[in-house]
Amino acid sequence: MPHAEFELATDHSVGMLLQTYLEADPDVTFVAYHALHPLERRIALRVATSSQSVGDALRRAVAAVRADLARV
Repeated sequence: MPHAEFELATDHSVGMLLQTYLEADPDVTFVAYHALHPLERRIALRVATSSQSVGDALRRAVAAVRADLARV
């Protein structure tokens, strides 16, 4: 099972957004994020997939977020 942890310079808003979109992906078996420190604007995003590349799943989630935001 492919898995990875990404450290992102962002906050809970983007972390929850990515988690929500990744949970909708049928190949994603696990996704979670947490703040690395309460005073820093950084999160760790953990993702596991059943068969595909974790990076591909993350790229698809980001593309879906961007597409939805473009419609607003």
